[in-house]
Amino acid sequence: MKKPNESSFICGTVKKPWGSNVVIAEKSRVLKRISKKDGALQKHMNWLKDLQEKRKKLDEKKKVEESERLERKRIFQEREAKKRLRSSNSINI
Repeated sequence: MKKPNESSFICGTVKKPWGSNVVIAEKSRVLKRISKKDGALQKHMNWLKDLQEKRKKLDEKKKVEESERLERKRIFQEREAKKRLRSSNSINI
């Protein structure tokens, strides 16, 4: 039978901090993994940053397209005004 001092499980306490038994070559990799900011807040901040960059690019693209559209409209109006002037001059002659 059991002696009064013996317990059913024999285990010791860990005296070293976690990760201290890792090989030196792997230790930096383990510490980087532990300290990496992969939390939900960091992911959300990265998503917001990407969204802001995409929105900025789209806004710049829209401004360029709008200025090109206005330039084409101005050229068209000038060309049509010249046509109207020519036709009115030919009718008067």
